[in-house]
Amino acid sequence: GAVPANNIVRWAGNQWEALGGGLRGTVYDIALSGSDVYAAGQFFTADYMLFNILAKWDGSTWTMLGDQIDPGGQEENYLIKGLALVINGNYLYLGGHFASMDGVTVNHVARLNLTNDTWSDLTGGVHNIGTGALSGVRALAISENDVIVGGTFLEVGTSN
Repeated sequence: GAVPANNIVRWAGNQWEALGGGLRGTVYDIALSGSDVYAAGQFFTADYMLFNILAKWDGSTWTMLGDQIDPGGQEENYLIKGLALVINGNYLYLGGHFASMDGVTVNHVARLNLTNDTWSDLTGGVHNIGTGALSGVRALAISENDVIVGGTFLEVGTSN
């Protein structure tokens, strides 16, 4: 059509609007916090040498959050075929197939504090996720203070 869009766009009631230059890659999930838009997926750098799995649109600029990942040799730890993203208050929860975020071991489910941009795990995360392309955390939901996590895994938490 008439509006250039790169993998993410907004319907503004009566017309399509691009969100800046969009994202170079696949968007798997979207969440809103105030006027900020968070997108989870596999977003490549301009040279396609690195990617991120979380991006934030603040109304004028896209910012990549979390680890910048080298696809070479990382396919097992960052096999992105599906992500889940929810926001509760000042926290964003991200699930998928990833071992860490910004150097913090999170085991496929992580929490980002939106106030200070720090990542933390959910007491050890999920384990024994299998080896399939769709393994790991595939769904997240919030109910008051509870975070419901779904996907392909057999164990949760830290080992004793």
